[in-house]
Amino acid sequence: MLGRRLFIRGKVAFRARLQCAVCGTEYERDFKEDIAPEYVSWEDKPASEEEELSTEDLGRARLEGDMLDLTASVRDAIHLAIPIAPRCRPDCRGVCPSCGKDLNEGPCGCADKGDAAGHPFVDLGEADRPAR
Repeated sequence: MLGRRLFIRGKVAFRARLQCAVCGTEYERDFKEDIAPEYVSWEDKPASEEEELSTEDLGRARLEGDMLDLTASVRDAIHLAIPIAPRCRPDCRGVCPSCGKDLNEGPCGCADKGDAAGHPFVDLGEADRPAR
């Protein structure tokens, strides 16, 4: 049987130091994420007893006593906000696959070498190249 319900609304603001997945540059980004956890107390069962939760109950945290611990909600908001493959900017050009120059700073000299520039097999010998 459900007892008291407590809804919390707030924002988690933080700054994270990230590394661009495209060019490798380190940068900082500010985040401001909404959180809205729901806490519920079960009045007829102690917290230690096993119980089967409904699908609706899975999104709720157990409220025990008079203290409210928001650690899990804040941690989840932070983990979900940080991208898996962060980019320093939306139009990041990455690095040259041949020489490793950061293409955001300008073109490298590899583009002048013809159609082999940027080819992933550019450093392989003729015998090791795939047949055309």
